[in-house]
Amino acid sequence: MRRCFHQFIEHVGADRRVGAVSRTDVTHYVYETNKHLSSISKRNVLTNLSVLFNFMVRRDMLTVNPVDKIDRPIVPFQKPHVLTPTDF
Repeated sequence: MRRCFHQFIEHVGADRRVGAVSRTDVTHYVYETNKHLSSISKRNVLTNLSVLFNFMVRRDMLTVNPVDKIDRPIVPFQKPHVLTPTDF
């Protein structure tokens, strides 16, 4: 989680105020800067950032979470593979 935050801070700039971070900044970071990541990883990045911004909203550091209205990537369902004795 900490690594995710540090990478996001590097992306938007360490001198930028938290209140100046927009939904566009987060969307660009997740979908453009990290386009090499899988859908599951992008969802995890959005979840981590949402936790951080929700904390700031609860502490009255922000009025709104910029991650709230960002669509999460669709992760296709994969049926689990059941191991059989021949798999060992």
